[in-house]
Amino acid sequence: RLQATLLLCEQGYSLHPATLLEYAKSAYTIAEELNDKVSAAKAMYNESAALTNKGLLDSALAVANKCEDILKTSLNDPLLLANILNQKGRCFVRKNQYKEAIQMGYDVIELAEKNKDPLLQVKAKTLIGWAYLEMGQQQEAIQWHLKALNTTSDTMLLQKYAILYGNIATNYNNLGKLDSAFYYMQKGIDCA
Repeated sequence: RLQATLLLCEQGYSLHPATLLEYAKSAYTIAEELNDKVSAAKAMYNESAALTNKGLLDSALAVANKCEDILKTSLNDPLLLANILNQKGRCFVRKNQYKEAIQMGYDVIELAEKNKDPLLQVKAKTLIGWAYLEMGQQQEAIQWHLKALNTTSDTMLLQKYAILYGNIATNYNNLGKLDSAFYYMQKGIDCA
């Protein structure tokens, strides 16, 4: 039951935030009953993501910070740690704390490279690009978004993170390059 609930949580963006939150809380409760610390941390990660998607950023950061502390002190799961740092970065961008978001991106890149996880590398570079995009630094943003896109040639992997194409389209639109903006927006739609 626990693994099935965590698999449902992995649907992430395709779930309504309230639904994801309920699944994450249910998974956490089950994990606690089973004394499964890794699954409890995964549930906390998903709870933080759901809270972020609901716009409850302080609550999301509180859960993420608690999860990060557990991962750094009593669990050895560098990829889950990288995911929680990326999650914190999402919160920081939404709170206009761009310096912190960019630092989270760099931390995630380091962990993702060490653990040979190209999707996490793409997410981290996209996070950094998003922070620069929000700061109005279009050139820096597009450089990071294109770095994310060029991290891998695995199109199936890139389709898992279609938001990258939307960010690139937004960048190009802001730069007045409408043909490029349309091209990347269409790619994002095709992936969704």
